[in-house]
Amino acid sequence: QAERAGHAPALEFRDSRLTYGELDSLANRLARHLLKLGVGTECLVGIALPRSPDMIAALLAIAKAGAAYVPIDPEEDSARRDDLIAGTDLTALIVDGCWRPQALPPSVALVDLIADRAAVAANDASSPGIEVTPSNLAYLLHTSGSTGQPKGVAMEHASLSQLRSPRYVRH
Repeated sequence: QAERAGHAPALEFRDSRLTYGELDSLANRLARHLLKLGVGTECLVGIALPRSPDMIAALLAIAKAGAAYVPIDPEEDSARRDDLIAGTDLTALIVDGCWRPQALPPSVALVDLIADRAAVAANDASSPGIEVTPSNLAYLLHTSGSTGQPKGVAMEHASLSQLRSPRYVRH
């Protein structure tokens, strides 16, 4: 869509609007930043961002890097967030400066979209060209589980392709 209609609006949020081209550029720059930090195919990237254009760009960037995202609710209890991070083999964690984990394992690269904005923007805006297969992970969700301990449920790209788009009915 970015190639066909780059100037068309892709999303609107509060007072901001991004075109498909702008969203693609943001996602490509962040994907290249993630790749420099060691993120790649099958890597898990935590995303602890509020709903925003940055969150959408980050989700696309993670996919463009060939990785799978792990949503971490920034409004969740901090102890639960820290437990999810400690119990998941993350390669990177994306935050927006509002929250940082108490103890981040040294193997996890922290990407703060506020503090790292210049470093991310310095990357090439072209697609990184990472190929993803249907058997690659798309995301990992955590459920509360019957024991109260979070359990991860992994979803591959092939399973996502089986999902039907919602039908919108205009009233």
